[in-house]
Amino acid sequence: GGNISLLTNRGVVAIPRNESEITPQGVERVIQAAKIMAIPYDREIIDVIPREFIVDGCDGIKDPVGMAGTRLEVSACIVLGLLTAIQNIVRCVQRAGLSVESMILRPLAAAEMLLTEDEMDMGVVLVDVGAGTTEIAAFQEGCITAYDMIPIGGDLITNDIAIGLRLPYSYAEEIKCKYACALSYMASDKPDIEIQSLGDSFSRKISQKDLTAVVEPRVQEILSYIIKSIKGFDLKAMLPAGIVFTGGGLVHIKGALEMSQQLLN
Repeated sequence: GGNISLLTNRGVVAIPRNESEITPQGVERVIQAAKIMAIPYDREIIDVIPREFIVDGCDGIKDPVGMAGTRLEVSACIVLGLLTAIQNIVRCVQRAGLSVESMILRPLAAAEMLLTEDEMDMGVVLVDVGAGTTEIAAFQEGCITAYDMIPIGGDLITNDIAIGLRLPYSYAEEIKCKYACALSYMASDKPDIEIQSLGDSFSRKISQKDLTAVVEPRVQEILSYIIKSIKGFDLKAMLPAGIVFTGGGLVHIKGALEMSQQLLN
């Protein structure tokens, strides 16, 4: 959510001379060292993600275990969250009779499932359009480098359908999932969608093109916010692997992919 922030910090530890090589315990020590930083009192560290390790000045190392050295450094991405938001999530889970083993930022969990190592190394943006929010995360060199959350999602489209056609919200969601189209030239003009508006005694039929007149502007608006967010990341390199869309708020709408390709180039 909007309470998430990413910071970069470094950790440094000395490798004892009696240890012939860097061990997993040494790596854990340097990651813990990266956590030592001044953070606001209302924030908590959710995760520490190593970007690269440096052994005796030699940088760009992904896994230093087994290497020889006397000084181990790490450049890490620190994921911070609002303390009260974290506590409330944990409390909800505990009241359901479960315990929390660890927490993970949602785009990182999605990336585990959806992105390949090559995509994350080359540079890719993951856009997760949910019901009420859209989360955007950029990955480069195998690590998350930028994150943003937009407080709008697929519910905005459903809400417009409900108001524009005077339908109950649950029925508007059903109509959206079955018939919504984001581009008018792809929509059918046959009046084959039967609806009954609130207050009407009889049902009537509309075409997919009529529905698209409501859906198309909202999809354009959501994509415009996504474009603005990605431009705001100030990414220093190109993203050869492009953009990956996920989430139930947009990807199932016919024509949304084609519109995304047009607007996002």
